[in-house]
Formats: sequence, structure tokens, C-alpha cells
Amino acid sequence: SETGDPKQASNWVMGPVLALAKERGVELKRFEEDFPLPPRALGELIVLILRGTISQGAGKTVLTKMAESGRSAAEIVETEGLAQVSDAGQLEGWIDKVLATHPDEVARFRGGEKKLQGFFMGEIMKASKGKADPGEVAAAAHLAAGDLEGERQQQIALLLARIVLAEMDYRQREAEAD
Repeated sequence: SETGDPKQASNWVMGPVLALAKERGVELKRFEEDFPLPPRALGELIVLILRGTISQGAGKTVLTKMAESGRSAAEIVETEGLAQVSDAGQLEGWIDKVLATHPDEVARFRGGEKKLQGFFMGEIMKASKGKADPGEVAAAAHLAAGDLEGERQQQIALLLARIVLAEMDYRQREAEAD
């Protein structure tokens, strides 16, 4: 597999690729001749997903655009602005905005209503228009929402959230330097 991850490649072929082929009327017996993407192009797309450059959902959008245009996955991600955001400053801004907009939910969460974590996650993803890296958001939002009791623990949680965000920013700068 071009991706180095045969299971991921198989999942993509059996899911989004076959769905796109069916939508375009490509017959399985003529798949290689009629499907508009070579395996290397699909591999490039899957690598972008595995690296966390784009989400699974964005990957499906990119797949469709690749089939329509013949452009590479990287080019589409760049020109369409589909890359996930893990920049600490941007994530912090979205998180702060959501927490400020929903003070009642923050109070309920701090009071023990842990199921609201999903609510916060969804609101942050909406605020970022789906561009925030969900893993980074979950870690930072969990801390920033004050998943600890007492004022001192909440201060510690906010400090930890800032540290997590600073570490994410550092990792991103390191990755860009490579």
C-alpha cells in the first residue's frame, strides 16, 4: 500500500472510494480503467489523514475534488484551506469563545455534568468550522472547562490547558521546521 497502512487503505477503498465509484457509475470489472484516481493519488490522500493534516470528513471532500479535477490531495488541501488546525493560539481562541458564550454549561460541567464535554467539543468544532484537530481540542477543552473541583484546581486546570496549548504550538513549529 502507498500509505504504509494497508488497513487504512482497505477501509478507504471499501468505503469512500467504492461509494464515489458507485455514484459515478463505475463498474467494478472496469474499475481500474474507469476510476479517475490512481492508487498513488489515493495513497497521498490517506497519508494526509494518517498524519492528521486533514480529518476523515475533509478527506472525503478531498477525494471527491480529486476525482473531479485531477488535482493532487495536497494541492486541494492547500488551496481549499482544508488542513486541520492544531495551532495553540487558534485553539485557545475558539475554546475561550465557546466557554465565554456558554457560562451556564461551564458551571454545570464544573458541577459534575461530564456529559457536557461532548457539547463543548461540538461547539468548538463549530466555532472552528471543523478545522480544529479534534484530539487537541478534546485535551485542551477538558482542562479549560475546569474538569476539577474547587477554585485552586480550576486555576491549575487553566494553567495546564495553557501548557498543553504551548506544547502543541511548539510541536507544530518543530514540524514546520522539518
